Amino acid sequence: MEFRDRFARTLLTSLLACAAALPLVTGTFSIAAAASTEQMGATASTAQPDTRSGHSRVQQVGSLVAAFSLAAPNGTSPSGLIARAIVAGGTRCPALTTTSNDGTIRSTVMRQRKPAVTTVHLFDALIVCSAPIPARSVTARVLSSEIPHAMPASITNIALLGDTGCEIKGVSIQDCNNPNAWPLARLSTSIAAQKPDLTVFLGDFFYREDTCPSEQTARCGGSPAPGAVPFTDSALGWNADTFIPMAPLLGAAPLVVVRGNHEDCHRAGNGYFLYMDPREGTEHTCAPVATSTGELVRPEADLTQPYAIDVTVDTARRLRLIVVDSAAGYNCEVSPLMTKKAAAYARARTLAKPGAQNWLLVHRPVAAWTPSDDCAPDGDWMSADEQLASYGQLAPYDLILSSHIHLVESMNIPGIPGQLLFGNGGTELDINKPFILPSYGPSWDPAKAYPAPTSGWWATRFGYGMAHPSKASTWTVDMRSPKGTQFARCEIVRRTVNCA
Repeated sequence: MEFRDRFARTLLTSLLACAAALPLVTGTFSIAAAASTEQMGATASTAQPDTRSGHSRVQQVGSLVAAFSLAAPNGTSPSGLIARAIVAGGTRCPALTTTSNDGTIRSTVMRQRKPAVTTVHLFDALIVCSAPIPARSVTARVLSSEIPHAMPASITNIALLGDTGCEIKGVSIQDCNNPNAWPLARLSTSIAAQKPDLTVFLGDFFYREDTCPSEQTARCGGSPAPGAVPFTDSALGWNADTFIPMAPLLGAAPLVVVRGNHEDCHRAGNGYFLYMDPREGTEHTCAPVATSTGELVRPEADLTQPYAIDVTVDTARRLRLIVVDSAAGYNCEVSPLMTKKAAAYARARTLAKPGAQNWLLVHRPVAAWTPSDDCAPDGDWMSADEQLASYGQLAPYDLILSSHIHLVESMNIPGIPGQLLFGNGGTELDINKPFILPSYGPSWDPAKAYPAPTSGWWATRFGYGMAHPSKASTWTVDMRSPKGTQFARCEIVRRTVNCA
């Protein structure tokens, strides 16, 4: 009930903010308050000179919906982190307040990441604000919300999860109002309680792609409907699928975020690049394009460039996370993007750091087994694009982390680093079949085929992983349920993952 009440309050506030924001575009309405403090958290106002009258007028800072810190690509932020704040629409960005290690308090006005005009107001209900966190900060705060101020000095726990949104598409109607059927809020609270030093999100935040059918209101009533545009997301949809249920997790630790196929431009790419991409100037990446007749169409499928994020494990160990964009492409056949994908993997390989452990983060798996009938009646390897594009480029990596398939899985294939897949973060799970080690390897192109796997494991149940550094260069990953109960353990040793 607490989650549902919080959802209702926040959704109502966002709707009010949206209604207020739209008239502001025409200058016919002046908003005094997008929401009350009780509904959405702290607000602030500052007096600004009114150049027309000589008097001061109050310009309100938006009520805070969410605040978090994104791990930035190496070299793009002094601290390695970008502060993000999501506030009610029709207002303005708050300040980022930081304290340095010498006690200096600094206030930085956050820059608004504005949606493209061609998103036709579907993102006006919320404003997203961004600022790099200064180096040597010992605290960071947006309004009343403390956020991570620096990358961790050492690692005890890394949270791993992906595929979290509540699925509403066609005949697939997940019970978004049942915390057992969609346990993301519970899972987020559990992760926050584990006090991770870093959270790695492996893609697919957004799944509310259709209007909730009238006969399914008990399962998804109140879910924001997509607009009549060439994409499926909106500010209210992201609020429902991400900002409300993931609130405990978002502020618990710096976030490393991977773009999933549900964040492709014809789906939830506009919201992803507004809210979650850590790079400057990317917010219009998925903006619809107007044709000569005025029709809005999605941009052509494309990929963003890979980047690296460095993590200090301890005084002697360094970890480099290399993020590859696989949002566009195919699962069961080769797409026209193959040449660009191969170039991306070649570029990613150059980012690997000698002497460090290198983990490849990519949403679509290089070679994982799906027990569903997506590619073949009795299951098959996925993904065709990633397997072929990455061929010959995987030698520097110690581990590959993915999601995409809705279960949790490990797989060891000669010639490929050990793989862990976390697609069990809350989205409707795949068909539950007992594990059977595949008898053949991925071979979408016979010239680039791999042998059969030597070992593997999967479980079709909701949850997340919590990775801990062990002795030497090894890692232990505990698989946990949404309530935090451990149900399996994986050991990562010499590019091999063994789970039981």
